[in-house]
Amino acid sequence: KLPRRGVAVPSVQESPTVMPISRPSGVAAHRLVRILAALLPRTLGRPLPDKNELANACYFTYRVGYVICDAGLSPEEARAAMSEGKCNEDFRLMASDFQRRVVRHYEFGERPPLEEAMWLISAPENFQERTLKECSAMQVVAYILVAEAKLHFQGSAQGEGPDELLRLALQQSQRTPPDVYAALARAWPLDIALGRFLAVNNSIERLVASRAEPLAAEVVVCHCDENLDWLANMSWPSRRSFLTIYSVCGNSPSSDFASSSFADGGVHVLPAQSEGPGDGAALLGRCSARVVLQHIATAAEASGGPDVIIVLPAVGPKDGGDDHHRMLELVARSLRLGSLELQYLPLGAHRTAPP
Repeated sequence: KLPRRGVAVPSVQESPTVMPISRPSGVAAHRLVRILAALLPRTLGRPLPDKNELANACYFTYRVGYVICDAGLSPEEARAAMSEGKCNEDFRLMASDFQRRVVRHYEFGERPPLEEAMWLISAPENFQERTLKECSAMQVVAYILVAEAKLHFQGSAQGEGPDELLRLALQQSQRTPPDVYAALARAWPLDIALGRFLAVNNSIERLVASRAEPLAAEVVVCHCDENLDWLANMSWPSRRSFLTIYSVCGNSPSSDFASSSFADGGVHVLPAQSEGPGDGAALLGRCSARVVLQHIATAAEASGGPDVIIVLPAVGPKDGGDDHHRMLELVARSLRLGSLELQYLPLGAHRTAPP
């Protein structure tokens, strides 16, 4: 799947830009012609650059281009829109920028460039083949980055997502000539990325094994008249999950939770007064800061409380889903797996969730 903000069709992968030079004249011009004539047989028809040329192209000026069309278009409609010039043809992914962000992620703990990695690994196979020939480190690191991220909500079972992505990364790295790979490894954190994947995998396996039972999760929503069927249909860790609904408008939810993941843990409806006509949080189906703080303080003082508290808006996903609820699905999946290890996650923030 491609990132959901648009249908992306790879367009071009560009070699280093040739800088203009001043036009020679006289003897200098003839000498330049002779030099170029001598060089042409050596430069034309060569399928791959040597490792030094690869370093210069991949590290500094290599770019991957995409054409981005409307996400709701079919492939045929997207092609028609491209021919009519209705798509964005200016999106470029710079290898040097991707490299910088990858290095800062592994060395300084900055945010991983997962969205850029998803663009790379979601491209058609023939497009990936060309990237592998021209800038293999870019492609290999992208696969390892996404594989590590998926460990947290898919686990490390062989044949599943993370294991398959790592297998592809190793397969692609083995197809790179050894001398070229050695040159790339000096500037790209290839070995560090692989070591991080293995370390995270082992850490998650130990964490899951140490938990004798699923995490106890409490989901909290503030409700007025919203439809909560979407919440009843989500899959949470059974038996140890329960739902707390703060009724802001005095209405009881009409959704049926009898067969939901909260059937065993229970659903508790509590009164919560609105903070007045200007209470925008209540109007948007969200809990006010006062309600959230009071709830967390009460849970902290109680014995045997939940391991995780998840405060959500009552408004369900848009038709076709959205990134907010896709991210919530990933959290629920991680809870079921027993691999969730977070102190705080702002689920209200806008972000692109991986598929």
